[in-house]
Amino acid sequence: MNREGSTNNGAGYALDISIDGTKVLVHDCKINGAMNTKSYGVATKTLTAAPNAIIRFEVEQSVVSIEPYQR
Repeated sequence: MNREGSTNNGAGYALDISIDGTKVLVHDCKINGAMNTKSYGVATKTLTAAPNAIIRFEVEQSVVSIEPYQR
């Protein structure tokens, strides 16, 4: 995924990968972004059952997070 435009903080951060299931594997993903971009890289939706796994997830931007759940 490539993020080239700046992030509008008033609208909130973008969400790149949203998990809404169980036994989901996110493998070998990369997010590239400009210095003024911010996002949530991976998040699970509310009440998503585990287990889920994220393996070899690489990020090249100033701010990115992996969130345990999305409200």
